[in-house]
Amino acid sequence: AHVREGSEEQFIEASLANARASMREESIQRFDVLQSVDDPTRFASVEIYRKKTGPVDHEAAQHFKTWKETTAGMLDGPTVTTQWDTIFPTFASNYASSALILERSPPTYFDVTHVFVDVLPGSEDAFVAATLDNAKASTREEDNLRFDVLRSVEDPTKFLLIEVYQNQGAALHKKKEHYLTWREAVADMMASPRSAKRYR
Repeated sequence: AHVREGSEEQFIEASLANARASMREESIQRFDVLQSVDDPTRFASVEIYRKKTGPVDHEAAQHFKTWKETTAGMLDGPTVTTQWDTIFPTFASNYASSALILERSPPTYFDVTHVFVDVLPGSEDAFVAATLDNAKASTREEDNLRFDVLRSVEDPTKFLLIEVYQNQGAALHKKKEHYLTWREAVADMMASPRSAKRYR
């Protein structure tokens, strides 16, 4: 979502209220509210559901309708929704946070990076295999809190990696042997250069 400059704090307040209520929905597993590091007027939400009806049930909930009405005047353009299938972690229970994150003032921020990947048609299976090895090794890094591998529902050649680190973990990750091995393995599979968006 892109909000009008000056509306950021109001948008955050409304979005957090929606997120708190959403976490009480039967099928919700995770609901992240993220703000861009490079442009604080841009936000993203990541919603993980345990069943296919989850998104429809969410949009029918009163708290979502309230959020939509409250934030309508804050938006600077339409919101964009994309849908992804989970490749890693394999089970919904693995989406439970490995760290207890409490709301506090001032907030404690983590380094959240969304990496968008387009691969050449025919290389999808090889990319998944290499990326699973990297993801599993990455979750064993000391400062890693989460490493999700998602695949676009609309286009199976598009992937999204969600990487969450604390401290200097994100920078150290790119020096790890498993990352360097992955980078070399997938280099010829890329249909276009990878792009990344940083959030907090």
